[in-house]
Amino acid sequence: MKKRLLSLGLLMVLTASILIGCDLSTKAGAEVPINLTKSLKTDVEVDEIDEVDAANMEGLTKFAFDMFMEQRDGENIFISPYSISLALSMVYNGADGKTRSEIAELLGYDKVDGYTADYSEEANAYMNSNEKYLIDALLNVDPKVQINVANSIWMAENAKFNDTIDEALLTPVRKYYDGDIFQVDFTLDETLDQVNEWVSDNTDKMIDPFLDQFQDKESLMLFIANAIYFNGKWTLPFEKSNTRQAPFYGREGTREVDMMHMSDEQYRYLAMEGIRGVEIPYGNEKLVMNVLIPEDPNNGVIGDLLGDKSCEELN
Repeated sequence: MKKRLLSLGLLMVLTASILIGCDLSTKAGAEVPINLTKSLKTDVEVDEIDEVDAANMEGLTKFAFDMFMEQRDGENIFISPYSISLALSMVYNGADGKTRSEIAELLGYDKVDGYTADYSEEANAYMNSNEKYLIDALLNVDPKVQINVANSIWMAENAKFNDTIDEALLTPVRKYYDGDIFQVDFTLDETLDQVNEWVSDNTDKMIDPFLDQFQDKESLMLFIANAIYFNGKWTLPFEKSNTRQAPFYGREGTREVDMMHMSDEQYRYLAMEGIRGVEIPYGNEKLVMNVLIPEDPNNGVIGDLLGDKSCEELN
């Protein structure tokens, strides 16, 4: 059995500290990223690190936990905090002042060695090196699992950008995040089609269309998107013949659904007050799915039960 997971992170920027100044001189259709037709700054060396900064990992993990806790009430959701954090990381490169400080606090960058509240090319390079390390690690962690991480920046053709945007934002995104850079007219229907096509191409056609419309397209100056595609097989596949009906306990009652079953196999197991969990590995066991459920499905909602738990406890 295969499991395919898709995630999209996006940011639509209407006004920010990086969006003032002069015009970029080169314009190109969105079919061909301008980084392929325009020579972006090339004398920026990509800093390499031997291991990811522990404080960076702690910050991203806490961000993921906080994201879930903020969204745990209401409807069922499917989100990728990592996808959202990548989009924010790209924005961070071109941010300064309050915007920079808020993103740093949100993602934990303010705890990483060398952090500076003011814009710093050196500090940004170290942060970007950590993000590149994680992207490369994901892409190469398991040959039995297919993962794609795609990033892009879409800029309005008529936007007035600071003349440092090339060095501060576009070049780092291209070099560290392997991002595509586009210049477009957000008021045209074809631009929406091109964004949806980019998303579809990078998610094996699983998300199409992604957007029905741009919000405030007349004022939109910068659109940043991240797409993550995952397609993996369980290390120990579930036998289709063992699928059978069983009760599913939901917020609105119980109903019978098809459920996979497996026995006589050993998995890592979690037992906390009111919570039970299991870790199910993919491929060569470097990637796993963690599933958490209430100990008593008739008297508990997982989001509520996690309310008094900390990120450190769950880790």
